[in-house]
Amino acid sequence: MMKKYRSLIGCMLITMIHTGINSVATAAMPYLREYYQCELSTIIAGASSCSFAMFLAGILGVKVITGLKPKGAFYLSSFFAAAYAIMILISNQVWAFILGCAFIGLTAAWGSHATSNIYIHRFHEEHAAFFIASISTSGMIGGALFQFISGKLLSLYGLRGLYLTMIGASVLAAIIITILV
Repeated sequence: MMKKYRSLIGCMLITMIHTGINSVATAAMPYLREYYQCELSTIIAGASSCSFAMFLAGILGVKVITGLKPKGAFYLSSFFAAAYAIMILISNQVWAFILGCAFIGLTAAWGSHATSNIYIHRFHEEHAAFFIASISTSGMIGGALFQFISGKLLSLYGLRGLYLTMIGASVLAAIIITILV
């Protein structure tokens, strides 16, 4: 009984973090525009890259998640979330941002809702509706919470401090996977 709720809490936290990291660029758009010295439409191309990667990952999602098992897909998604933040930290080229956004699209596709749903249906089908609703809610909370936190971090530490924190959040997600899922 306790393992069931431990895994639910793990899935909720992972979804909160992965969805939250995915929402960071929205809060950072004005800073990103200044950082890359480009038009806002170029930064928005990153969102398009994210959406396109999510679409392609969705097509391959079941095969990837099934092949890696849900836990492996969670780990891979945390890696892609960290890669997204690292791309922004190490390069001041806009192409790195757009590529990083594709990585975060993979995180959004494989590392939160889809993987959690497969995990729940595989191991906790008797309460699937409650678990899925809980996980979806945690994702929405994560998106809102990370945007709020992003605003605070941007004003205190700038863009690099924000994305360094997102690398830390990715590592935290990997720790949660190891302990709770």
